[in-house]
Amino acid sequence: MFDYTVMSKEEAEKARYSLLDKGTYEAALKVIEDRLSKNGDPQIILNVNVYDKNGNIHIIKEWLTFSKKMMWKVLHCMKACGLQDEYTSKKFQPLMLDNKVVKVSVGIQKGQPIPDHKLGDRPPGTFYPDQNCIDDYCVSVNHEPSKLNPIKSDPEFDSEIPF
Repeated sequence: MFDYTVMSKEEAEKARYSLLDKGTYEAALKVIEDRLSKNGDPQIILNVNVYDKNGNIHIIKEWLTFSKKMMWKVLHCMKACGLQDEYTSKKFQPLMLDNKVVKVSVGIQKGQPIPDHKLGDRPPGTFYPDQNCIDDYCVSVNHEPSKLNPIKSDPEFDSEIPF
């Protein structure tokens, strides 16, 4: 039997567009792609699996661009992941970020206007919904990268249950 939860259109949209509050959360990084940005700078595209207080995953897409203007964020990510030595010695490879567990500062990015050619059946002046974004990567107070597993840190989570 194929088991799933029946949802109305309203319930599905609410779940899709539910936003995390601004704040600091545990997250796991998943490398999707590395490529060159539109400006020709090295770029890593990540899915950041952010865990809310109930252990639910909220996926936030992130672009780490190795440009002069965005290097501050790359450096914070490297430090949060414990990869600053690999970065400074130029031995860093994007897949080194895969499955790293870090703390992230989550913000909310206001929705932008939908271009006329993408409106479909929506009225002119319609905006994309607001979305969460990664404002920064956090390093713990003792300057050690996060070593917590966000799922197992929840005392109600039983890791012995088979899935």
